[in-house]
Amino acid sequence: MSPDELRAAYASATPIRGADLSGQDLRGLALAGVVIEDSDLEGAQLDGATLTEAILLHCRLRGASLGGADLSLAMLHGVDLSAARLHRARLATAKIAESTFEGTDFAGAELAQAAFTRGRFDGASFREARFERTAFLECTLGAADFGETLLDRVTLYGADLRGCGFEGARFAQAVLVESNLAGHRLAGQALEGTQLARADLRGVDLSGATLTGCNFQGARLEGADLRGASARRAVFLGADLRGARLDEADLRESIFVDAVLDGAAFRRATLTHAVLQRASLRAARLEGAELGEADLSYARLDEADFTGATLRRARLHGASIVLTVFGPELAEALGPDQALLEAEAFTPPGWRDTWRSES
Repeated sequence: MSPDELRAAYASATPIRGADLSGQDLRGLALAGVVIEDSDLEGAQLDGATLTEAILLHCRLRGASLGGADLSLAMLHGVDLSAARLHRARLATAKIAESTFEGTDFAGAELAQAAFTRGRFDGASFREARFERTAFLECTLGAADFGETLLDRVTLYGADLRGCGFEGARFAQAVLVESNLAGHRLAGQALEGTQLARADLRGVDLSGATLTGCNFQGARLEGADLRGASARRAVFLGADLRGARLDEADLRESIFVDAVLDGAAFRRATLTHAVLQRASLRAARLEGAELGEADLSYARLDEADFTGATLRRARLHGASIVLTVFGPELAEALGPDQALLEAEAFTPPGWRDTWRSES
């Protein structure tokens, strides 16, 4: 099909099916709302083309050039855009499913509110692309490069990100729930408000990172490096941080309820007002840590080292302290609350007999 034939079919509102447009010069064409199905556009030049609200089904666009093209509100399904160039292309609010973008270049592309479902992006480059509420659902990202981008409220739910590049990237309230970032180096990077619940972050380097308000609930952080990180008001509820390094980290007002912190290092960390109820800190190192008014109720502190730690009004009610090392600062901590212990042990008269009869 020639460009003139394409224009004529478009003008008559005829869907384009089974067309061979490979290698054609289609630059700057106005094709808003066009329907193209089962067609070959490999190597086609579509730079600056208008494809807003276009529908592309099972088309081949390998190596095509779409620099500056407008695909806002477009719908793509089963499209192969491998090795295509989408420099500065606009894909805002586009819906793209079961398509392939292996080696595709999205440099500077506008991807606000675009949704990619079950796509393949191995080797794709998103450098300097603009993200806002962009969603990648059930996608294979392989060695995709997100360097120098702001991942603003981006959703990468359940994604395997181990091979992806994030050099110079920033995360702002991104959703990385159940994603896999094990072994990644994210030292010094900004991840404020990012959702990392149940994520695999084993061995990840987050030293010096900004983690304010992040949610690590149920995440795996064994052996992670958070030294010097700023993690105020972060949530580590039920997270596994065995052997993690959090020396000199700012963890004020963070929540570690039911977290596993055995063998973790908190030397000179700031844990003022932190909540560590029922946390396990067996053999943890807390020398010189600031724990003023922290809540360690029912925490397991056996063999932990608190030498030189500040414990002013820290709550140790019901904590297990077998072979725990404390300095003279322990005198400033709040010990067991006798009234609370009595209340917790209280059994209403006749309750046991009533329970037995009902069971």
